[in-house]
Amino acid sequence: MIVTTANCTKCYECVKVCPTKAFKIVRDLPFSCTTCGICAEVCPVKAIYRTRSGGLVVDRSRCRMCGLCVKHCPFGVAREEDGRIYGICVRCMKCIPVCPVGARVDVYSLFGRRLSYEEIMELSKPGRIEELIRAKEAVGGSSGS
Repeated sequence: MIVTTANCTKCYECVKVCPTKAFKIVRDLPFSCTTCGICAEVCPVKAIYRTRSGGLVVDRSRCRMCGLCVKHCPFGVAREEDGRIYGICVRCMKCIPVCPVGARVDVYSLFGRRLSYEEIMELSKPGRIEELIRAKEAVGGSSGS
């Protein structure tokens, strides 16, 4: 899961570079797919699967465009556009280096594992990511940005 921190300048470079259009704008901030995996769980033909990096891929040859992934996306990021499913993050990491202020953070680097839906909701509270980054830096860790 890659998140946008509060120091985002709203340049939207992360949105522009995303190959899977895995962003939506919420309160003027870029919000991306959390890779929670609910879309893969509900896909009746298993056209969505998780990669070793933790991202999710839509196998377009298997996808029947039933829309269940879109309907069940808890954050409303997955969507149908031009006869294809977009909004599902493959974790290509292109959004991190293009951010001029380092506002895109790979949460997996903070925790070393995928997070549950409940943990994702906890991290969505304002300032929570920044708090975790400061705590990790205080004990000599790296923020991953």
